[in-house]
Amino acid sequence: MILPLLLAAAAAAAPHPSELKLFKDWTVGCDNVRACQAVALLHDQAADDGLTMSLTRGAAADALLRIVVGPGLGESEGTSDAVALAVDGKRLAARLVPVEGGGAAVDPAGTAAALAALREGTKLEALGKDGKRLGAISLAGATAALLYMDDRQQRLGTVTALARPGPKPAAAVPPAPPPPEIAVPPASSKPARRMPLATAAALRKKACDSGDPDTGAAAETYRLDAAHTLAIIPDHCDSGAYNAASLLYVGGDAGAWQAAAFDTEKGKDDDGGPNAVEFNVDWDAKAERFTNSAAANTLLGTVTGLPLGVCANCVAPIGRSLFNAGASPSTVLAAMISSPMLNVVVLAMVFTLFPLGIALVRLAVPLALLALVPLLARQTSPAAEVP
Repeated sequence: MILPLLLAAAAAAAPHPSELKLFKDWTVGCDNVRACQAVALLHDQAADDGLTMSLTRGAAADALLRIVVGPGLGESEGTSDAVALAVDGKRLAARLVPVEGGGAAVDPAGTAAALAALREGTKLEALGKDGKRLGAISLAGATAALLYMDDRQQRLGTVTALARPGPKPAAAVPPAPPPPEIAVPPASSKPARRMPLATAAALRKKACDSGDPDTGAAAETYRLDAAHTLAIIPDHCDSGAYNAASLLYVGGDAGAWQAAAFDTEKGKDDDGGPNAVEFNVDWDAKAERFTNSAAANTLLGTVTGLPLGVCANCVAPIGRSLFNAGASPSTVLAAMISSPMLNVVVLAMVFTLFPLGIALVRLAVPLALLALVPLLARQTSPAAEVP
């Protein structure tokens, strides 16, 4: 539950998400209602068949543990071929079932065997249908990660503990704390306060240390409530090929603009104040929340792909690299369409070799595909982007 605190609103309980803790090749994070997840990372010496593993559990005393293996190195989606686990060369009585979004989940009946392997084994591997090794999961730090997860959920010494179970009953596990409630002030029909171009330029200069001349881009402003306005300032210094940066500021109807505050620490600027930089965001005034615009990301991907000028085969690994580096699905799809189909060389050849009618049809096809990208992205990742 990580929501931007753009308003000076009173909350019934302030959110307190924990920091991510690293234990060798494992990392653990818990939210503000004590739901936790431990993830096996790919260590520096991971082979090409390295695998990840995640363990997720809610805070309730009877919450079930969900163990998911995969995806593999360099993969982020797709079904998994893993059907079983082996520890120190011995196959476990734990069946793996493919799950949506990639990877394979350990069947609940095999959870105990998988946990024992995490605590006591030295080498954990995933096996395919033919029994062949598909990849290895690092166990370095696994026991410490489980112990930390038990401690955060206050399960140590109970029968529900993962790393250090004891005689205490499940009833000894305290209930989860109530989720924090963010008090959102009512919407206001007042017009948003405008930010002068000089103010936007000054704030951009404060965040930019590249020495590049200012772009002169104006800030977009949105009314948050009767007393506050949000300003989104385009930030050319921190923008990249597939990440559009913005500076987020909140101001009253008069006075200085302040960097927007967030529930979680975003780092500090050079003066020790809040870091105002955010990437690929739009403000949905109706929903009163930030969104990731699929339409804007599609345009960004189209512009990114045009100068690449690579063929449909070569653009596939480039698209994978963009996605792994944090680009949105819309950006990746648009770049993979525009690069082989709309680059200057291809269009020049088309209009030179073919009649005008055929050339125009050839141009219309990729443009139509690009128009459908926001819809496709919405279907594949509805929580990540909006049209």
